[in-house]
Amino acid sequence: MLFNVNTDAPVEWVLGRDLMSAGRHELSGAGDVRVWPSEILDGVVFISLRSGAEMEVLAASARAIDTFVERTHQVVPPGEEEQHLDLDGVVRRLMDEPS
Repeated sequence: MLFNVNTDAPVEWVLGRDLMSAGRHELSGAGDVRVWPSEILDGVVFISLRSGAEMEVLAASARAIDTFVERTHQVVPPGEEEQHLDLDGVVRRLMDEPS
């Protein structure tokens, strides 16, 4: 998700498909990102994003989330994520080691 909220640069949040899928049915996530289904509004899912003292809660269509998850599964089937990620490269960058 990309937000333009009174800042010089947009704020980008990356939400995993497993989190979004789980949040369709129960409170999911920990820390800065949490997702849960509405107990009152049918077909609505809430997404809470926190950064420091700031927090925003967004409402999303459950159907849109289902479509998103389904499309990501078409592009990268479940269980094949590691084939599309350079985890060693991420670890090197985090440790500041040359490639």
